[in-house]
Amino acid sequence: TNVSGSQIDSQLLRDLTDLLAQKLGKPDSYCTVHISPDQRMAFGGTEDPCGHATLLSLGGLSANLNREISKALADFFSTRLGIPPSRCYIRFIDCQRHELGWNGGTF
Repeated sequence: TNVSGSQIDSQLLRDLTDLLAQKLGKPDSYCTVHISPDQRMAFGGTEDPCGHATLLSLGGLSANLNREISKALADFFSTRLGIPPSRCYIRFIDCQRHELGWNGGTF
């Protein structure tokens, strides 16, 4: 996102983790949130607040759930970071267990 890093604190990361864990039905210990602020970004030719998100999940994603998560994230980004829903794309990746490494192995 091109939003300033001063707007991103530990509570925001915690709240976003909780939101994703709840929507995905997974323990928060399986959720990783990474926000890269202060990026040089333009969306639609302007540098107004914008962002790009990627949500990778080991199974569980579907067309209906993706719409629900997209709405929840758009609301979160708008309320907490000032990014209008129309200025953020979200890419959903339904990853296979053998495609994600963790703890010295794969899932």
